[in-house]
Amino acid sequence: MKRINPNRAAAKRGFPATVMDGIITGGIVRRASPAMVDSYHEYLAEDYHRVRALADSDLVLVQLAGQRAGAGLSTHGARQMIDRAGRRAGLGRVRPHTFRHTWATALTEATGGNTKAVADEGGWTSSRTVEDTYAHLAGDPTLQAALEHIWTEQL
Repeated sequence: MKRINPNRAAAKRGFPATVMDGIITGGIVRRASPAMVDSYHEYLAEDYHRVRALADSDLVLVQLAGQRAGAGLSTHGARQMIDRAGRRAGLGRVRPHTFRHTWATALTEATGGNTKAVADEGGWTSSRTVEDTYAHLAGDPTLQAALEHIWTEQL
């Protein structure tokens, strides 16, 4: 199901959430690292509160300055922000999808190749997508274990 959000970002797949009497229902819960939660709280405390009164939607990631202050951060704006941060850090051009790709590859490796768990966590409808796209980059944990077993026996 595709839906267009107020910031004109198309969500490929989603389960809309609703807020009633301050309680959120529906949607999907995604895990976040402690560092991500800390960064989010810092953003809310230091940046978001300055423009919240200007916000024209319930989006939290908003333009912080300029004529569009308070408007939802567009996908173009997010890409530009990440690209600038990457260049400042000396990483060259950084694209947002690189984060998802790196995360999926690392999680596939960390779970020992459990592509079903990675697909569930990453929001893919099929673990086959993870197998075809990311698992080959993480390496085959069964092969790695077999090689380590053989090499250990040879010593």
